Amino acid sequence: MKGNLPSPKDRIQSPVHYRWITVMLLLLPFLGLRAQPANDDPCNAIALTVGASCTFSSRTNAAATATPGIPAPGCANYNGGDVWFTAVVPANGQLIIDSNTGVVTDGGMALYSATACGGTFTLIECDDDDSANGLMPSITRTGLAPGSTVYIRFWEYGSDNNGTFSICAYSPPPPPPACGTVVTDPGGAGNYGNSANFVATYCPAVAGQVVTITFTAFATEATFDVVYIHNGPSIGAPIIGTYSGTTLPPALTSNDPGGCLTLRFTSDGSINAAGWTANITCGPPPPPPANDNPCGAIPLTVNASCTFVTGTTLNATNTSAVPPPPCANYVGNDVWYSATVPASGQILVNTNTGVITDGGMALYTATGCSGTFTLIECDDDDSPNGLMPQISVGGLTPGSTVYIRVWEKGGDNNGTFSICATNPPPPPANDNPCGATLLPVNTSCVNTTATTVNAMATAGPPAPTCANYAGGDVWFRMVVPASGNLIIETNTGVITDGGMALYTAPSCAGPFTQEVCDDDGGTGLMPMITASGLAPGSTVYVRFWEYGNDNPGTFSICARTPPPPPTGDCVYVLNLFDSFGDGWGTSNVGVRINGGAWTYYTVGGSNTQVLLGMMIGDFIELSYDASGPFQGENSYSLGILGGGTYFNSGAAPPAGPSFAQLVNCQPPPAAPQDCNGGTTICNGQAFNNNSSNTGNIVDLNTANQGCLSSGERQGTWYYFSPSASGTVGFSIAPVTATDYDFAVWGPMSSVSCPPPSPPVRCSYAAPTGPTGLGNGAGDTSEGAGGDRWVSPLTVTAGQVYILYVDNFSSNGQAFNLTWQLSGGASLDCTVLPVELVRLQAAQSHGEVNVTWSTLSESDSHHFLVERSFDGEEFHPIGTVDAAINSTSVTDYRFVDNAPRCGTNHYRITMVDLDGSSLRSNTVNTTYRPIGSQVMLMPNPAKDMVYVTVANDLGEYTMRIMDATGRTLQVLAFAEQKGPYAVPVNNLDPGAYLLVLTNGMDEVQSIHSFVKE
Repeated sequence: MKGNLPSPKDRIQSPVHYRWITVMLLLLPFLGLRAQPANDDPCNAIALTVGASCTFSSRTNAAATATPGIPAPGCANYNGGDVWFTAVVPANGQLIIDSNTGVVTDGGMALYSATACGGTFTLIECDDDDSANGLMPSITRTGLAPGSTVYIRFWEYGSDNNGTFSICAYSPPPPPPACGTVVTDPGGAGNYGNSANFVATYCPAVAGQVVTITFTAFATEATFDVVYIHNGPSIGAPIIGTYSGTTLPPALTSNDPGGCLTLRFTSDGSINAAGWTANITCGPPPPPPANDNPCGAIPLTVNASCTFVTGTTLNATNTSAVPPPPCANYVGNDVWYSATVPASGQILVNTNTGVITDGGMALYTATGCSGTFTLIECDDDDSPNGLMPQISVGGLTPGSTVYIRVWEKGGDNNGTFSICATNPPPPPANDNPCGATLLPVNTSCVNTTATTVNAMATAGPPAPTCANYAGGDVWFRMVVPASGNLIIETNTGVITDGGMALYTAPSCAGPFTQEVCDDDGGTGLMPMITASGLAPGSTVYVRFWEYGNDNPGTFSICARTPPPPPTGDCVYVLNLFDSFGDGWGTSNVGVRINGGAWTYYTVGGSNTQVLLGMMIGDFIELSYDASGPFQGENSYSLGILGGGTYFNSGAAPPAGPSFAQLVNCQPPPAAPQDCNGGTTICNGQAFNNNSSNTGNIVDLNTANQGCLSSGERQGTWYYFSPSASGTVGFSIAPVTATDYDFAVWGPMSSVSCPPPSPPVRCSYAAPTGPTGLGNGAGDTSEGAGGDRWVSPLTVTAGQVYILYVDNFSSNGQAFNLTWQLSGGASLDCTVLPVELVRLQAAQSHGEVNVTWSTLSESDSHHFLVERSFDGEEFHPIGTVDAAINSTSVTDYRFVDNAPRCGTNHYRITMVDLDGSSLRSNTVNTTYRPIGSQVMLMPNPAKDMVYVTVANDLGEYTMRIMDATGRTLQVLAFAEQKGPYAVPVNNLDPGAYLLVLTNGMDEVQSIHSFVKE
């Protein structure tokens, strides 16, 4: 800016200049240069006065930043923009922090204890919407250390509407002692009123005692008029009972440090009832159940059949020494049981209802009752007894002790239940890896029938990461053939939806590394795994389970390896396809060589590939039998291995002889239905054409198809180049009523297939009839509702364009194309060569292979390979020397040794000796490190997802993103492996991504989960 200042002479002659400086200085606060709030970090926290009631003070988080060093709180979509407050806990140990709206109408708040403002912070509670003031937060805590200082962190939900809000801290005086009183609903002797919102708190008179409420009469309108009992002195305390209707609630006793209970009652706007009467009594706290912790666990006898024993969670406390279980909305109030594993190594624990009708259960192994606990399984509703849990586990150590933790889901209806432990029927012999069934590896699928009936969850190997694994797995093993390639297929039986994972391990005892996990890769909803690069001669393990483990039964499985190519001068490839995946039935393709016997091939699922060894001079014939159903799903093609396609039947092949050829083992020319087989069209040529298939290469995708939203149907490709500048138009006239669409790509310096970008002209208009460039049109692209015409092209001599004409009607009818050239334009009839084709990227173990081909080269020098992580900003990662000049296919390969986890985008640029260049289209592949051990449980989830990170990533961040890519939660973690509790109760039902990034914000792992 120094060079733009006026000279000293200008300043003397321009006093107005000083006025503008003054004005600008005055305007700075209004130009977005706002300072951060004073309380932007804990060491500058504003002290809140703790009164007897709430006195709001106005504050702001405008321009606030994220606080480094303190992990992100786990609620209210924290995304930075936080401010800090402190409060000193009063003598009664009770504190209420409330907030109210301003500019901020949806906030979040977290309460911490800390060693100092710059010390270690411990989260006490995180809240989103508990305030009575709309979507604002409120926190009520008792049992805090009197005289201690607590820290309050406040932020706006999502940090996208920061500004003013109000906050207060108070500790109301305790209500008068209620011991020995009789209390009623707000209607007293009569009925309560409509639209009631009644709150009453009952506290003991003597410190150390607790209140018990015992209902003697109860009648409310079922479902709509509800009594809530909170375990504490306010409605911010946890709910321990929810009651509605005419059933008398059980007696409830406080286990809050202050001994209080709070009753809240709400009624709707119609229909009332007599309400309730209850006795309030006080006394010493009742002891928790004897099995309130693992060292008091009640031993369960493992019987041949279930013999239920009664238990209770009433007055149970929270077991803090063992991490919270990851299912069934655990909030505490758990009790413990133990069992000795029988000689079979398996155990089944079942529960039944009592007062509790919806429970949760977790099973652990442990070094001792006060030692280290390892979670084996957590269950919510697997019991046949309503919403109660059941766990069945195998592969345990006979004679060892397992621990069983039971709780009421949500902790708001504690009471009785029953439980039993049994030694279930023996599982299948292949219930664990050391009993894995050996599958022969054939060159074709030879099915083996198996079952998951009575199968257990396998303890030891990490849980698979797909297909809703919930136990009930069986195991197979196979020896990797010399090729290192395996295909494992499954087919339905009783099971119609399965999951499968492939593991490598030094032995059946592990450790196990998951290499591949698949859900629906096979026919229907059954899995299929294709693995390459495995160590020849090594043993790999396959785990199979039924999706969700709620329909165990039979299935079939096979292992095969692609056979070596047959001998001959060349190898022909016959591909048979079924688009629906249910097979051809009685339809088949017959193959006859040199007039010999016919050999017939068909499809049992989605596809079949047949390799045929051919000698030069052989005569091959194909014939099709169309006797099966659903002919529109069938198609087949014949080509040469590594060299292209001779014949493509298209969908619904006609019956009878279809192809005959004298074999010369020369690769066929590219089909005109593929971009690299296009025809050069030029000046004044009017021609007709039709097509019966989509070719052999998928040239169109969402990145380059423009308005052609159906992709390729029955279309052909053309190239044209103006020899003189001007305006180019054309018309495409179907011979009979047909819906033809088209697109034009360019300009470019030479033909590049597939087109690297969206078209410059495009028509997808639905009506049948003539279409093209011109006819008075002014638009450049149109969808199905268009009029079939878009504007002509203004062209420059030497530019190259690609044209695709597509028969949407798929009726095989021909068209005539005529040109309308004006402004001096003419078209060059020189045949345009295709240069750059078939760019692909694919993961291979810990790297990505980028491959491409050229069909011809002229004075080419090298290829520049570029990579991007967002599809927009590309950076060079290497070069590959070019062939300089070539008139045949040349294949190239570049290895990316350092891909990032997640989506990697690649493109290449062919650079000629004169410095001119041609850029390719962009391709991408999703890279996932082999053996990455990040586990999400449960999945699907209701309230909480527990994330276990097996690899040491140092400091890292988890982001939860929705299907549109929006970041909903950001959570930072330090150097430890978890498990971490990630709250998802505030998410809407649907599919989400959990993205794990390291300290350099590099994506390390991406996992999907479902919120129920």
